[in-house]
Amino acid sequence: MIKLHRLGQDAEEFHLNPDLVSIVEAHPDTVVTLTAQGDLDALGALLLADVDGVERVDRVDTKLLLIVRGASGIVPAVFNAAERNGYVVTDVSVTEPTLETVFINLTGKDLRE
Repeated sequence: MIKLHRLGQDAEEFHLNPDLVSIVEAHPDTVVTLTAQGDLDALGALLLADVDGVERVDRVDTKLLLIVRGASGIVPAVFNAAERNGYVVTDVSVTEPTLETVFINLTGKDLRE
């Protein structure tokens, strides 16, 4: 058993049986959401191939979610790659992952599906 302590006000102690842990996955530390003119699926494939740190791209409605490891310089890299290939990025936001983006990352589906 591994003894752990929760962070926060209650700082509760609990034990974890490592034999019961089957999967440990790394989660992204940044999510870049963007909207652009043109074929979003092709743009997503391009950004996945050309931009360092982009680990996964999901299309959700009219937006792309870029699942990124490390955010340093990611926005200029995304704009440059899109512009070099004839795309116009019309909106971009950078956030930490939410429960919804972690769900999408793990399942490939939107919570509404």
